[in-house]
Amino acid sequence: MEALIQAAVDIHDSTLRYAEVERSGASFRLLKLGSCEFDFDIMHELSNGAPSVYLDTLGEALNDVFAQTEASDLHVVLHPPECYSFFTPLLVDLSEEERRGRLQDEATLLTTLESPMPLHLTADVVFTESLASGKTVEWFHVLGLREALHNRFDRILRTLPHRRYRFNLSTRGAAKVVESLQRGPRFESADRAAFSMAVGFYSSHVEYTVCRQHRWYHSHFTEAGTPADAVYYALALLKRLQVPRYSVHEVFCYGALPGEEAVGMFSDVFNTTCRPLNPIEVVELDGRRPGEGFAAEAYAPCIGAAL
Repeated sequence: MEALIQAAVDIHDSTLRYAEVERSGASFRLLKLGSCEFDFDIMHELSNGAPSVYLDTLGEALNDVFAQTEASDLHVVLHPPECYSFFTPLLVDLSEEERRGRLQDEATLLTTLESPMPLHLTADVVFTESLASGKTVEWFHVLGLREALHNRFDRILRTLPHRRYRFNLSTRGAAKVVESLQRGPRFESADRAAFSMAVGFYSSHVEYTVCRQHRWYHSHFTEAGTPADAVYYALALLKRLQVPRYSVHEVFCYGALPGEEAVGMFSDVFNTTCRPLNPIEVVELDGRRPGEGFAAEAYAPCIGAAL
């Protein structure tokens, strides 16, 4: 079986994390992993019409990282506050043109409250649902970037050796790690009809990923707050999705590990141990494993996007 190699970069604040993963059948091998630190907030500069010096600096770093890449595809991971993101159902019998039109219309409504603007859209099917009417819908997740921001990315990314690039939401990457973990032997006897949740803690926000039957189901985010706030919004999301709290059998955390208070509150509320979402558990490594103190959970969206 021919191996598939995919690369990913995860951008947040002044840090760019990168990974490269080779897939052969159901196995994943980690080929590249690391990070670059900059003296500027990457997304802030890109979103505010970055001077060419910042674009050149970011482009040079990416070209250095992937100078010897064998990956054909590059996945660019963005976090929810940095892009438009929504879920929507579409009938499966719509034509491709009708589907694109519906998604563009919804994206336009999303931006109208500020000022109408063109968006570059990336859409993924999350799951399929049969309705009581007998019709079938596909639930899409749609990520939207302002055209100006997309064009700045394009200026950088088209200089890289990858044949294609696409944008991914960080919560989608986290969901891929959850899915891979729950396909492993540790979960062989688990209730696969149950839900799980991954909570990403960042300085600016908290993001939530809900998985059903070990696959991505829904995501949301809130501004960063207290541990009690983080738990409250997790429960509010589940209530909106009509998912009983007791149906959540696993809770993971990623990004910056939360303090003991937050871990304890999530563990108590969901009656399970809130544990780090470690993407290293789902990939084979060439050479030695990362040393003690390596924050593997910070790489969950990045490695997940490359799976």
